[in-house]
Amino acid sequence: MLNFNKPVFKIFEELCEELEIELDEYSFGLIKQLKKDGKVRNIVMYKFDLNSVASTEITNDKYATFEILRSNKIPIIEHHMIFNPKTRKDYITPLDLEIAKGFFDKNNGKIVIKANDSSQGKEVYLVENKDDIKKTILDIFSRNNNSLSICPYEDIVNEYRVIVLENECLFSYKKERPKVIGDGIKTIEDFVQELKIEKPDRNLDFNYIPKAGEEVCLNWKFNLSGGALPKKIEDLRKKEEVEKIALKSTKAINIKFCSVDIVETVEGSFKVIEVNGTVCMNKFSEKFENGYEISKDIYRKAILKMFE
Repeated sequence: MLNFNKPVFKIFEELCEELEIELDEYSFGLIKQLKKDGKVRNIVMYKFDLNSVASTEITNDKYATFEILRSNKIPIIEHHMIFNPKTRKDYITPLDLEIAKGFFDKNNGKIVIKANDSSQGKEVYLVENKDDIKKTILDIFSRNNNSLSICPYEDIVNEYRVIVLENECLFSYKKERPKVIGDGIKTIEDFVQELKIEKPDRNLDFNYIPKAGEEVCLNWKFNLSGGALPKKIEDLRKKEEVEKIALKSTKAINIKFCSVDIVETVEGSFKVIEVNGTVCMNKFSEKFENGYEISKDIYRKAILKMFE
């Protein structure tokens, strides 16, 4: 078996033992097969036998998610699609790069370019120089991505995640970007190593020494895998708002078990950024108070739902 050594896989094993479910592993541990009462169900990494193929395909494609939610009048960050000319030459138009540059000008010289099937903040780049647009697009396409999306950069004050199971919000939390306070001695690289930030902002000057008392954000993204911290949502009004948007989103896509990421802009508006058909809680279980128990309770409900 592969040595995944992740909290979630330990949770799966504990739950199967507690629920008297026979557990077998296949494909070097990638596939967990669960058997109980003559029923067979599978978990592939963090994908459960709950979502349809169609809903999974939609959530695997950021642009598809954007179009579905927009058509259902759900607030979502704007996306503009560009196809890879090598793998999707029948779809490509010669004006795509010019459209990207126009989008850059329209959005005050600050855009986000991301692979449509990316996850955990991978292949998501903030572009603040027009000359970097083509280079970033080619870089993403060089890794065999069939398409990418260009989005306006939103000035975000908070990002929220809502975990939904069959039209019920099981849990919601806020994500806080990793920040440090300078001491006039340590470099940015020192802080990154000290805090074990796996994916710091690539635009950081890692040799820079922040002044004493100077606050520096180590990542413009809110991904837990990039060092962000999960926090309790203290404002109940905001909690209700993001959960309402999350439920509308899951109904529009017709997906049963997922997490919905929603941002709050400086203007006070709430917009969906993506819907995740894979519910991974490794970092949450490690960083949130009682995170392991909360994660286990969520997965317990999902596993029981598979056997109904």
